[in-house]
Amino acid sequence: MPLTYYSTAPAFKNALHDALGARAGLSGVTVSYGAPTGAPREFIALTDISGSQEFAALGALRKDETYVLTVFCSVLREGNQQQECTERAFALVGEIEDELRGNVTMSGTVRVAELTTPFQLEEFASDSARQSIVTVGISATQRI
Repeated sequence: MPLTYYSTAPAFKNALHDALGARAGLSGVTVSYGAPTGAPREFIALTDISGSQEFAALGALRKDETYVLTVFCSVLREGNQQQECTERAFALVGEIEDELRGNVTMSGTVRVAELTTPFQLEEFASDSARQSIVTVGISATQRI
């Protein structure tokens, strides 16, 4: 009998992708499952997941799964207004946080999901444009 490995991570990532894609505050923003294709001016990329599974205290067939999804929120603007880029990148993070607060189980795919700390801001400049990228983690737990 072949062994299989089950995780809620793909279902959670897909549910978050769909929920963010439906948010009015993210109209015009590319929300990608993985790295975005092309060169979007604003994007939220749901990327890598790291986590673990531990056998639950009751019953050897149940496991507690915990993982963190890495998310990049990026804004690119022509000109030299770095502050505008940075503020908009944090506004994208705010949309994610609002979605998680209103849908903490992400449509039942996890027990609880929330933003984690620390976050990271990176700012880039060229002669003609500015970019801000805020990297955050979303932690999720579930019993499987």
